Amino acid sequence: MQETEKLFNGLITLVVGVVLMLSVLLLVDTRSAVAFDGGDGSPGDPYEISSCADLQDMELDLTASYELVSDIDCSVSSSWNSGAGFDPIGYDSSNRFSGTLEGNGYVISDFTINRPAENYNGIIGYGYQNIELSNFSMIDVSISGAVFTGSVIGYSSSTIALSNIDVSGTVTCTNGDCGGIGGSLNNSEDIADVHADVVVEGDGSNTGGAFGYLQFADNTVTVTDSSSSGLVTGTTAVGGFVGQINYGTFTNVSATGNVVGDKDDSGTEYIAGGFAGQLCNGVIENSFATGDVSGHTTLGGFVGRGPTCSFTIRDSYSRGDVTPSVAGFGGSFMNSMEQGTVTNSYSTGSVDGQTNGGFIYDADACTSCLNNFYDTQTSSQSLAGSDLIVATGKTTAEMKSLATFTNTATTGLSSAWDFEGTPNDDAANDDDWKIDGVTNDGYPFLTSQKLTPLILSISPSSNASNIAVDDDLVMNFNTPSGASSGYINIYRASDNQLVEAIDVAGGSILGNGTTTLTIGRNVSLQAGTTYYVLIDSSAIRANNGIYFAGISSPNTWQFTTAVLGDSDSSTESDTQLLQSSSRLADTGSEIRLLQLLLLAVCVLAGGLAIVKSRASES
Repeated sequence: MQETEKLFNGLITLVVGVVLMLSVLLLVDTRSAVAFDGGDGSPGDPYEISSCADLQDMELDLTASYELVSDIDCSVSSSWNSGAGFDPIGYDSSNRFSGTLEGNGYVISDFTINRPAENYNGIIGYGYQNIELSNFSMIDVSISGAVFTGSVIGYSSSTIALSNIDVSGTVTCTNGDCGGIGGSLNNSEDIADVHADVVVEGDGSNTGGAFGYLQFADNTVTVTDSSSSGLVTGTTAVGGFVGQINYGTFTNVSATGNVVGDKDDSGTEYIAGGFAGQLCNGVIENSFATGDVSGHTTLGGFVGRGPTCSFTIRDSYSRGDVTPSVAGFGGSFMNSMEQGTVTNSYSTGSVDGQTNGGFIYDADACTSCLNNFYDTQTSSQSLAGSDLIVATGKTTAEMKSLATFTNTATTGLSSAWDFEGTPNDDAANDDDWKIDGVTNDGYPFLTSQKLTPLILSISPSSNASNIAVDDDLVMNFNTPSGASSGYINIYRASDNQLVEAIDVAGGSILGNGTTTLTIGRNVSLQAGTTYYVLIDSSAIRANNGIYFAGISSPNTWQFTTAVLGDSDSSTESDTQLLQSSSRLADTGSEIRLLQLLLLAVCVLAGGLAIVKSRASES
């Protein structure tokens, strides 16, 4: 009997042990399957990510498909791994990511990586092939790494496609290939609608506001409708949008941040440009840069240097000032080129310490540099460069004249630029350019660029008189715009009294989504009285998402109403009297309601007291 009991207990122990072992193995084998809110990781049913921990768990399957299903707060990542932060997905050539991440429009906030001695940093550290990252934003990132560092991806060795990604924050690299979105992308696929508002600081070759280094298979691969802003600081090959380009066609891309190409002020670093530090074999078209560029040598307002390889720049411009620490090594548009083509482009920025860098300082006898112009007054340059044929100098007034760019009788213009419509000798229909006297300080701008909304005209015009008391307000903008949130306020100038506060979200704005907005008013103004209009900075937003700065000065939009006879009705005073009477009537109704409520409470209290008294008697 004892032997049978021992055998039975042994069997029980064995069964329990096997069950426990299988449970552990099951947990290990199925961790990736249960780590996410849903999905199986296939392209048709991606793993669902709803937390920063889920985002980190992408490292469990480097070939799977993932999607965000909510906004992701990654503030907790700053304390992970003893302060090193998020552990990049894929970290070397043996452990590289080749999956997809669909953001579904959600936001990843406060994402932190603090690995200044480590390479391959970003959400994806090392990517391989067939990667697709799309449709998400990253807000307030804080990234620190060595070489191959960006917010979204540090390095890719093969095909990767990026689209509809916005990033803001800071990226700092202790080495090269450093960018606000990506560090180094090799043989990339198309990149579209990516935007970086990132302060980037690199300490090596190839530093850019959006990308450190971009290499494509050929010029059929494109970067489109993208932008960068924020200060970019580096050493060699530093650019507002990208540090260095090798192949690829860039269309409708802009860089507006300042560029510093001498990070440690050693006077040994070189090559920096407002758009790109170095351009080889690629095409840039319908693009612009507006940031200032400073550094040691080989500086350009648009591109620093074009080495011994072919490239094309067309229909582009730069507006930033160029300040080399060594005089004679700057160009308002470009510093130097050995091969390539530049056409239908212009620059306005100054070049410090020289007078021969109005457009391209050293163009190496560029016979294919045609129809280019530079502003002789704002640039303080009397010569386009060492090769005078690269561009033609014009005064500021001439640079703001449509005829300069469309009338082939203009000196330096052999064929008309393609402006909106067909002015003068312009016969093309792509309408790449526009000029309106206000946008871009009156210089030509690209019809494809996202414009900051500016008022072209107002009605009543400022300081106008004899305006009807019930006239609507009309604003004509340079780009389609509409109501957002906030108020348009009308004040009486004599005593700064608010007369009417118009809630733009209340349906009072007509023409939303167009360039002409009409503001309907409910209060007629007093005759013979001066008024001014103020507009909240949140009230009007362009269709492209950029807000109108608003109007904050009483002197900007001021007008005086016509003097009318006493028989005229519906004046400001009459309307205000009716509104006051209405408010008084409303107040009276509220008081009567309160009185009735108090009476009901008293009756109820009395009834309860009677009931309690009778109950105690009985």
